Formats: sequence, C-alpha cells, structure tokens
Amino acid sequence: MKWSNFKMRTKLLTLASIGVAGLLMVGVMSVVDLTRANKDLQQLNSGIQEVTRFSEMKNRLLMARLDLVYMMALQDMVKINEKYDDYNKQFTAIRTLVQEVEHSDLDQDEKRLAATFKDGEEAYAVQGTKLAELLLDAHKKHDQAALAAAVTFGAEHVAPLYKIPAEAIEALNSRNVKVSGELFREANKTAKNKIVVNVILIAVTILASIIISVIIARGITNTLSNVFKTMAAIASGDLTVRSLITSLDEMGMLGKEMNLMGEKLSEIIRRLSDNSLSVSSAAVQMHSTAEQMSTNTEQLAAQASTIATACEEMSATSSEIARNCHAAASDSTKANDAAVIGAKVVEETVLVMSRIAEKVRTTALTVETLGSKSDQIGQIIGTIEQGLITHFMKRRLRRNTHNVTRHYITKVLPQQSAG
Repeated sequence: MKWSNFKMRTKLLTLASIGVAGLLMVGVMSVVDLTRANKDLQQLNSGIQEVTRFSEMKNRLLMARLDLVYMMALQDMVKINEKYDDYNKQFTAIRTLVQEVEHSDLDQDEKRLAATFKDGEEAYAVQGTKLAELLLDAHKKHDQAALAAAVTFGAEHVAPLYKIPAEAIEALNSRNVKVSGELFREANKTAKNKIVVNVILIAVTILASIIISVIIARGITNTLSNVFKTMAAIASGDLTVRSLITSLDEMGMLGKEMNLMGEKLSEIIRRLSDNSLSVSSAAVQMHSTAEQMSTNTEQLAAQASTIATACEEMSATSSEIARNCHAAASDSTKANDAAVIGAKVVEETVLVMSRIAEKVRTTALTVETLGSKSDQIGQIIGTIEQGLITHFMKRRLRRNTHNVTRHYITKVLPQQSAG
C-alpha cells in the first residue's frame, strides 16, 4: 500500500512510533550501558582497592624496614622504643591486610604472589623482631660489640629477607595497577563507543522523524495547494475544474468532496439556467396575457358603461314599479282590511244565528215536552222559526253590506284616486 494512501492519523502515529522507538532503544541501550559501566566501575573500584591495599602493604613493609634501620642508627632509647613499637604496629597492620587479600577475589597468579609475600613477610618479621631485640639489648647495655654484632646480623640475615616480600608485593601492585588501567581504558573506550552509538541512534531517529515529518508536511501542503487552486478556480466561475488528488487519506477525501461540490454546483447552475428559461417563457406568456387582459378590461369598461345606462333605466322603471307595487300593496291592504271587517261581520252574524237556532231548538224541545197535540201547532212553530231566521238574516246582511260599501266608497276610492 502506498504511503500517500495511509490516513493522516496513521502517518502521525508512525512518526510518533519511530520517535518513541528510537528513544526507547536509546533508553534501553543507555540502561544496558549504565549496567555494564556500573559493573566495570565496580571492578575498577575493586582493582583500585586492591592496588590501594597492596600499596599500603608495600609501604608498611618499607616502614618496618626503616624502623629497623633507625633502631640501628639511633642512640636515644626513647626513640628506639618508639621505632620498635611502630615496627610491631606495621607488621600487625600488614597481617590484617594479608587476611583481607586472602579473602578477596584473586586469580592464580595473584594468589601465588600473595602467598609468597605472606611467607616472606613472616620470615622477615621474625628475623626483624630478633634484630630489634638485639639492638634494644645492646643499647641498654651500651655494648658496642653487641651493637656491631646486631648490625652485622641485620645486614647478613635480615636485609636479604626483605627482597622476597618486597618483590612479591611490587608484582601484585604492578599487576593490579596494570589490570585497573586496562579496565579503566576498556570502560572508557566502551563508554565512548556507547556514546557514539547512542548519538548515532539519536541522530538516525531525529533524521527519520524529520524525513517523515517533511513527507507528511509536503503531502499536506501540496494537497492543500491543489485544493486551494481548485477552490479559487471554482470561485472565479470555472465549474469544470477538478482536483487531481487520488490518494485515499484525508486529503484525498477532501479532494473528492471538492470535486463533488463542483459537480453539485454545476448541476445547480444548470438547473438555475433551465429555470431561468422557464421563467423567461412564463414572463413572455404573462405579458401576452396582460395585454389580452388589458383589451378585455377596455371591453368590460365599455360594457360596464352600457350596463350602467341600462341600470339607470332599470332603476327608473324599478322606481315606478315600486310606486305601483306600493299602491297595489296599499289597495290590497285596504281590501284585506275590508275583507277582514266583512269576515268579522259574517262571523258575528253566524254567531247570532247560531244562538237563535239554539234558542229555537230549545223552544222546540220545550214544545216537544208539552207534547205534539196537533200538527198545526208544529207547522205554526216551524213557519214562525223559518220566517224569523230568514228575516233576521236578510236584515243583518243588508246592514253589513251597506256598511262595507259605504266604507269602500268613502275611504278606499278617494285614496286610490289621490295615489
């Protein structure tokens, strides 16, 4: 898979991983180097302690020899006793150091040399002690012959014994100094090499991080530059330009979105153009319709004028019709009032006749209770009843008719004539 197709997050994680890995390697190597250096330092410290111990043994052995020499040369008993005490102290310290050396980690040669030193030191100590006692005795007795014999004993029997432990301790000391020096030089060389390796590793890590950072930055800047150019072209009106980014990372996604935006803008512009043509066509059609509506409006105005004139004539006719209708309504009302009055008169007449008929029936019933003694009385009663009813009705009808006629002639007709 191409590097440009990795996601930006993966690229940054790769950069961070390289840095962390480099630092981790440097840290691990530093820990290992420090461990080794610590071990070397411990060995070097041990070697230095051995050198110090051997040097102290050599120096104390030499001091013990000098004490014997001073005892042979001095005449003051106090100083001679001091040198004798110091002599004993020096060998006591030497024996302590020998015990420490025996318990230390020595190789075979060092053990051999240490054993030689121990044997020679003990022999020298025995003879040296004997010499010291001879010197003390001679000085106490102020015996010059004994003093000369003691000096001769020292020169012939004690002095030669010094050479063996002195050479052994010198060999041990030289050997340890050499070993310590070699160990120091090796540790120093190793430390320098490790420093060089760590510096190289850090430099490689930094260089790799810089290279990857530059690659990532260049990829981002180049991609953004392409995107900005595409955006500028689209903003200037060129909707045909497209981004050339083909990677699969975020920048590629941005380029694809930019191309999609350009396509959508082109589609929107195309639709707007189509809609503009449709709107233009509709505007032309609306203009034609407006002109037609204007013509129709003028015709409607003329027709409205004609209709207004007709309406005025109809209004006048309607006014006359209204007046006639009002007169007819008034006549109808008056006739209706007269009819109502006549109906009331008729109702009153019928009511009176009903009352008379009721009374006649009552009278007939009364007559019937008396018994129908003769048909003549019945006929007379019927004739009287019929005559009375007929006379009364005629009379009542004539009166009512007369009243109605008089009301019509005196009130209705004059009003109609006036209207």
